Amino acid sequence: MTDDISQNALFRPADKVVACDLGDGKALLNLTTNRYFRLNESGKVAWAAIEQGATRDDIVNKIMERFEVDVDRCVADVIAILNAFSKAGLVEIEVREVR
Repeated sequence: MTDDISQNALFRPADKVVACDLGDGKALLNLTTNRYFRLNESGKVAWAAIEQGATRDDIVNKIMERFEVDVDRCVADVIAILNAFSKAGLVEIEVREVR
């Protein structure tokens, strides 16, 4: 799935996913699989960006605005969470052509 985690891919929540705030984090429920996921504060920031439709770099920028983190570490962590979201069926990925 890493191939889809490119700078050109646009991430949106999958249709059958509901989300709600849970303290400093967020809870996600995949209604298709009935699996529940709990996100920490940085995961909540990432999910908020995804709810608006976001690229990998959009998500990285949102997290870096909120938290003090090294850019390389942030990119690696965002790729990891996007891969996890994809594998769990939480996001839809639109791979756009480079212009």
